Amino acid sequence: PVVGVTATDAQAVEGVDNTLVFTVAQNNLSNFDTIVKVSLGISTLVAADIASISYTNAAGVVVSLTTATQIQNFLTNGDSVKIPAGSTSAPAITVTVIDDALYEQSEHLVLNIAVDANSPTPATVGSNASATGTVLDEDNGNPNDGSTTDGDKPVVSITATDAQAIEGVDNTL
Repeated sequence: PVVGVTATDAQAVEGVDNTLVFTVAQNNLSNFDTIVKVSLGISTLVAADIASISYTNAAGVVVSLTTATQIQNFLTNGDSVKIPAGSTSAPAITVTVIDDALYEQSEHLVLNIAVDANSPTPATVGSNASATGTVLDEDNGNPNDGSTTDGDKPVVSITATDAQAIEGVDNTL
């Protein structure tokens, strides 16, 4: 079979819809498990931006990473997931982002895949060897109106400490 990864929920908005979902799948059924290594690609999203990562590993154990150390370990080392025999996809990988108070540009999380050296199925990686999820800064208005604009954008105001200047006498404000 040919394996690939897709971002099945490719966009998260801080404070509105905080999840990215990735799916590892293959084009044909197999009588054997297919083990696929998932790793981080070039990304702007860092561990401090992530609340949790949930997935089922190659041993079939549901993993929920919630500490900064666990999340950083996954981002640094990746892990393997299993497409079970008789199936075309592994359980989804869900990344939940943090709704922070920082005004920031959109951030990206890229997941790459490769066939694990220990895979019982001699699969190959197809053209979708990576998938990208995008995290937008939170909405600044009605969270149900569909906009995704500048929620944490700072507001700058200027207040004069001396609101009056007299020409020729006091030229400073």
